[in-house]
Formats: sequence, structure tokens, C-alpha cells
Amino acid sequence: MLLYAVAGAGQVHFAVYDSAGLLRAKADLLTEEQPTARPLKLAGRSGAGGADTLSGLYDNLHLVVDCSSFERWHYFDTIDESFWGTYGSPSPRILDTYGNPAPCLMTSGDSWHDSGLYSLQTFDWTCGFTIQADVRVDSAANFHNVEFRIADRDVPEDDVFGHVIGINWKTPSGSPNVIQCVTDADSYWIPTEEDWLTQWMTIVISFQPSNPVEESSWGAIKALYR
Repeated sequence: MLLYAVAGAGQVHFAVYDSAGLLRAKADLLTEEQPTARPLKLAGRSGAGGADTLSGLYDNLHLVVDCSSFERWHYFDTIDESFWGTYGSPSPRILDTYGNPAPCLMTSGDSWHDSGLYSLQTFDWTCGFTIQADVRVDSAANFHNVEFRIADRDVPEDDVFGHVIGINWKTPSGSPNVIQCVTDADSYWIPTEEDWLTQWMTIVISFQPSNPVEESSWGAIKALYR
């Protein structure tokens, strides 16, 4: 029997690093299939009024998509309108005086909706990818979060995006502050630690599809020694 015979099946790896570069948490989740033509979304909320300039922030995004040999850094000194579309109200904006280092992206979502960016380019994610970003959430409270994921549609509908694979750092109602890791087939909540809310944290999501041919060959080799 071939494991992960579906194109794009395997494991998605999630890792969380602090501002000193130390690995603080990780998770490996099963995935069955990635979308072949969907954008990346960066979303968040910056307090109930969308005005907390220490929450819902992004900097130093590194995006690698293997199928198209695409690699790009975004430092968010501006919002590149040739690459990003915006959604939500209040609108996302650039903070000139704060970042890792300054400037950075403030998502500005509020108590009503997330706000953020989505890539105008869609990607085939099935060959493998890496999404890395520095993020900042300063409060374990409602309406303070960052969420970056592969979206489930090309453009938002009524300022709302669904998602397929990614993370949401948030405080669910009645629950502790967590980083929720999600794939198309699995989910896992990483409990945050108190000092995570006082610094920039780096979150990395990576995926390389498993190879059914290699797994089949390995099974045949093991069978010789039974």
C-alpha cells in the first residue's frame, strides 16, 4: 500500500521562534492535498477599534513556492500594490515608526472583521512551500490576532476570506491565548507563553510532499529482511 498517494500529501511543519532565534514550539500536521491556484492572505486585528499599534503586525515576510520557483521577501516599507490586494475596514497600513526593524505592516482589523492583504498572484502549493513571517500580538484578548494562511478563494467576499492551511494566533472565547495551526486534514493549538506577547515572534510554515515511489521502494526493501 502506498502512503500519501494523493498529490501534495504529507506533513506540514509549523515552528515558532522568539526574537533571540530560539525555537519555542513546533507541530507537524497531516495534510492530504494543497490547492493548485490560490493566493496567500495576511490578516489580523489590532484591538477592538483597529488602532492598537503594537498588535496585528507583520514584518519580514519570506515566501517560497517550489512549483513556480518563486521566492520573495517583503519588508513592508510600503504595500506593493502590484503584488498585494487589500481588504477590510479599517484598511491595513504601514507603520513608519515601528517594526522589526521599522517600518512594518499593521493589519488594523477591528471588532467587526479582520483586515489584511492577499496576493494578487495565485500559486500552486502542491510541490512544496515555505511561509515565514515576523509577527506581533501584544494582548491575550479578543480582537488581537494575526492570521496568515493559504486562502480558499482568489478574492475576499464581503471582506471575508476562508482558509486552507496556515496559522491563527488568537484568544478563542473562554480559552487561553494560542497559535492555532490548521491544515486541510488536521489542526493543533500551541499554547503561547507570557513573554511571547512582549516581543516579535517568527512563525515558519513549511511543506515538502512525500514521495510515494520512495515509500514504496522502502517497503520493498524492508520486506526482503522479514
